[in-house]
Amino acid sequence: MMQLGHIALVQWHLFGREDIALSGDTAILGRNRSGKSTLIDLIQAVMTGGSANLFRFNSSAGDSGGRRSERSLHGYCLGQLSENAFLREQSVTHVALVFEDRAGSRPPVSIGLCIEATTAGDMQI
Repeated sequence: MMQLGHIALVQWHLFGREDIALSGDTAILGRNRSGKSTLIDLIQAVMTGGSANLFRFNSSAGDSGGRRSERSLHGYCLGQLSENAFLREQSVTHVALVFEDRAGSRPPVSIGLCIEATTAGDMQI
């Protein structure tokens, strides 16, 4: 059976560059606003090919001032901090998932997205 064994990302939300190895039974644990939902949303984006009508990002994460945030693929790429504040003015975001056969009978399978985004509103997947 193929299992998620690795997550790689460049410029996804507040993360710069991360390589996350997974093994066995894995849980995503951390304090509030530590990036748990950000990783789950990354997996959704990759598994749906970045198609907005197929994923549903965690809209309650990052609650600010009693309002629910409106997370978007565009906002994740630019590191959106609030409605008009971004960590990056432009981004070339890379996100990838590597699935591995723990029995070793099949080679690993990698799937991912490369997304270009700017604060001017442009986004290319």
